[in-house]
Amino acid sequence: MPHETRAHRLTRWLAPVILVGTAPLMVLGGPNLTSHPLYPAVWNLGHVAWFGLLTVYLRAVWPWLRGEPAWVRLLALNAAVLTVGIVVEVVQNGGGREPGWHDVWRNHLGMLGAWFVAGGGPARARRAAPVLWCGLLAWELVIIGQVARTHWAIQGQLPVIAALEHPGEVARWSGDVALTDT
Repeated sequence: MPHETRAHRLTRWLAPVILVGTAPLMVLGGPNLTSHPLYPAVWNLGHVAWFGLLTVYLRAVWPWLRGEPAWVRLLALNAAVLTVGIVVEVVQNGGGREPGWHDVWRNHLGMLGAWFVAGGGPARARRAAPVLWCGLLAWELVIIGQVARTHWAIQGQLPVIAALEHPGEVARWSGDVALTDT
């Protein structure tokens, strides 16, 4: 493309490298069942970032997305994101991770964020849509805050039990306390 800007070229070549490099994290990586409950909640925001970058890349490499009406472009991107998102969830299920529709929602949240930041929406929606998107993203952050608050409340209710690995810990206990080899 002769009128291609430096940013466009960079997006066109760097985005696929980042997307392919981080794609395994969508399926294989991430917190496990023994992780702190806050880790998976924050990790799930990766869906928003990854699909946002995918949207930026698709807008750069699909020139027909620039010439069509806004609703056609949005429908095409929704179909692409839904397809890729469902494939990711199916592969996650095969890899031992739990699939979920909330992840598919986060995928669309990332797509919509990139769409509206790039000014891809209809003229009537260009002011209201980013505000709506920020509200939806804030809701995801509220969910993470609720997970953190719940975990903090649970930790405050559980008794603190020492591993008794250090002689100083044994001194805090009364009765017949001894270190074992197990």
